[in-house]
Amino acid sequence: MPRVVQYCTKKDVADWLRIDINANTDPSTSMVEELIMMNEDDIDHKTGHSWRTDKVYTTDTFDVNEVYHYGHGMYIPLKHRTIKDWNEGLGDLFEIWDGIRWVPQTINTPTDSFVNFEPTKGIMYIRGYIYTILRNARFRLTYRYGGSKEHSGVPKDIKKVCILMTAIDILGTDFKMSQIPYGAEGNISKDKMIDKWQAWIDRKIWEHSEIPVIH
Repeated sequence: MPRVVQYCTKKDVADWLRIDINANTDPSTSMVEELIMMNEDDIDHKTGHSWRTDKVYTTDTFDVNEVYHYGHGMYIPLKHRTIKDWNEGLGDLFEIWDGIRWVPQTINTPTDSFVNFEPTKGIMYIRGYIYTILRNARFRLTYRYGGSKEHSGVPKDIKKVCILMTAIDILGTDFKMSQIPYGAEGNISKDKMIDKWQAWIDRKIWEHSEIPVIH
């Protein structure tokens, strides 16, 4: 199934730059959508998070943690937050290394198991195994993450980040349609405007970035 743009559209970019973008313009629809998809990947990489529906899987390996929360279990902070509800049918998988191979474990529900999750913060708790001899790379977790508890769909500021990143890509090339005036007399410096956009992008990327938890 072909990938589709999700954080913003070519119409969003065209409206922002006040230009027409279609199959025959320069840049064309396909060029702009390719830029958007590259910027979606860049946003995901820089934030450590994702709001896309087609990129929500990760596999992390964890050592045995000596931090044990009474009533919950061994405390293991995941690399991502906003964890999706556990569903093995959708690819979620918890494995334990037995010294020879990874052994899949059955998790009945997110709350009725020896493995539990705090999905909003991205924390996994494991009951037992704390005094095992095997300690390094003992647990492996494949899980789904992404989206936001505060927003349905892509947050508006992430959408704007995608629009501005794509607009900068267009204005920074030799595309014919990037030669557009700025201001009533074209007297606004393109470089200054791009710098202003980039500063806003950097701030929003930082605000949405995953911050590793040190416990």
